Amino acid sequence: LTSAGYAAVSPVIHVGFAALPTALAARDGVLIMTPRPDDRRALAAAAFRLDEVSQGYRDFVALFLPLADALQRKPLDEEQALVARTLLIHAFRRVVLRDPGLPQDMLPLDWPGEAARAVAARAYAQVVGPAERFLDRKAQSEEGHLPAPSSDFHSRFTS
Repeated sequence: LTSAGYAAVSPVIHVGFAALPTALAARDGVLIMTPRPDDRRALAAAAFRLDEVSQGYRDFVALFLPLADALQRKPLDEEQALVARTLLIHAFRRVVLRDPGLPQDMLPLDWPGEAARAVAARAYAQVVGPAERFLDRKAQSEEGHLPAPSSDFHSRFTS
């Protein structure tokens, strides 16, 4: 079930959003329950800790929206930008890694995930350049200068 894209809610119950592969559906002991469209949000709320994740996103916005707004008016120096970027990414990942990544039609109507992502993207765009310049000048590994970032580095928060 896991390889078919289903997540374990308990040792004997798995939830998935795609059609169950025919080979699995034909096995003895597999019971398939399909929620009505109106029940998808309730099912998600029962299976995942969406209230906690939602609060985490709201807390992130409350903490970092003032920074994103301030950065629009006054940029940070390179060293400050590195610190801000590190704190920003750490705080955002603390929430995102608990987010089950459910489809929009399973999330609460007031889901703050996209607002938090937008705040993170705004602030990140302001600090990434100066932070990288600081690292280019000051940081090194045992082999010397740090390697150039991977090609997907500059697409963070763009998709």
